[in-house]
Amino acid sequence: MDTHATNKPLSGFTLNGTQLKFIAAFFMLIDHINSYFPEVTPDWFSFLGRFVAPVFTFLLVEGFFYTHSRRKYLERLILGASVMLVINTIQNWITGAAFDTFTHKFSFFLLFLSGHNIFITLALMFSVIWLIEMLRHQTHIKTKIMLALPISLLMLVTLMVEGGIYLLPIVLVCYFSHNQKKWVLSFILLFSVILLAKSIFNYYQMQVPNESLFSYLTFSSEFMMVIAVPLLGLYNGKRGGNGSQWDKNFFYYFYPAHLTVIYIIYDLIHIF
Repeated sequence: MDTHATNKPLSGFTLNGTQLKFIAAFFMLIDHINSYFPEVTPDWFSFLGRFVAPVFTFLLVEGFFYTHSRRKYLERLILGASVMLVINTIQNWITGAAFDTFTHKFSFFLLFLSGHNIFITLALMFSVIWLIEMLRHQTHIKTKIMLALPISLLMLVTLMVEGGIYLLPIVLVCYFSHNQKKWVLSFILLFSVILLAKSIFNYYQMQVPNESLFSYLTFSSEFMMVIAVPLLGLYNGKRGGNGSQWDKNFFYYFYPAHLTVIYIIYDLIHIF
């Protein structure tokens, strides 16, 4: 992937796509450890992983424009989502997460869809921007309408899956502002400010007893996606790595592997 004049890093020190991916994966690991073992991590650890999904969303759009095969790219995302679906289903059965907290009734929805599966979100967003790309190159009104319907449906579904409500606006901005990184960074910064204001407003509206504002913000912490701004500002537009299959597929191995290990340790401590 070549560096583009409109996508230059904002400083002399730069990061390529592979380096960004490894940094994001490391902080994703920290975030998931904090999620499952909060008793051994400080509250502010929840801030550390909020930038991860926006970074992967940005790289998803980069991959969309520069991959040799969009079909194979989407197939890998769907395969990753399917693997995580199986892993989460087993975990939900073991932990009883398939039973509704309030009614205590078994739920197939919770059995299959409860748990982390960012691959579903990424696959849906990839499908959305691919269909939008097709729509933009169509000249027939009827074909545009036929494409607009599945785009709308996929957007609606994306809003209901993990992180989708925050990531869908980001992926659309990344797509329509491709190679105009300053627009992307400006949007993420503005979005973060809005989310911070929303969290502060909710705290004072709810009047949470015996909880400080800082403590509440560690719970409602999506505004910390702002960390993605300086990291993406250092992105030099290059893929990086050595072109090996390991570099290409690292995240597809890392994501299910690290969650499986976390699930096993969690189950050994809390269930068995």
